[in-house]
Amino acid sequence: MTYSRRQKAFRRLGILMILVVIGSVTGLYQVLPSMAVRDMEVSYGIAPTDTIARVYKPDIDRTTLYYLQENDDVLMWTSVKFYPFLGGWQRMFAAIVELDETAPLQVSYESIASDDESTVYAFGQVNQEGTVVLQARDWEDDSVLAEFVVPETDYITYQGNTYFISNITEFYNQEFWMSYYPKFMSYLLTPEGETIGEARLEGSSTFYNV
Repeated sequence: MTYSRRQKAFRRLGILMILVVIGSVTGLYQVLPSMAVRDMEVSYGIAPTDTIARVYKPDIDRTTLYYLQENDDVLMWTSVKFYPFLGGWQRMFAAIVELDETAPLQVSYESIASDDESTVYAFGQVNQEGTVVLQARDWEDDSVLAEFVVPETDYITYQGNTYFISNITEFYNQEFWMSYYPKFMSYLLTPEGETIGEARLEGSSTFYNV
């Protein structure tokens, strides 16, 4: 029996799909990015999380997705990368913030980078009504060197909770950051103009899959 080129192509595609299904069932090949996210949760003992936001940055990496995940205990900014011939979707890193419902505001930040470009994201949970403000301040006199106000479009409400994720690259890449690392602060500005929940940003607990 002879096969046409089209028939041979369909046969190869069918065999490939069977192998992918087998790999997915056995855990050897992760077909969906959510499987890699779950792998990250299991690796660090985190209960299953829900997706708050997904970010795709093809200018940095065309095969990587970034997720903001949450459960009752943590907020997790994580990335997964697709390796077509090495197991499908694989976990890369997780920036994890332990949540405290009594805090008005909890904020962290993380950068994602390629060889010649980087993007910095700030993310967090907001437990009271207000506007999130980030500031770079001088260590000596506490003067404000730069300020970033989280825009309304960056807030996300999910199951009664409020979160945000903002691209702060322009704010973070100003010239003074290169020669002088300022005091990096966050606070919540209430509708009445009161400043609450002020805290210094130390970055999150970040874990890499290497």
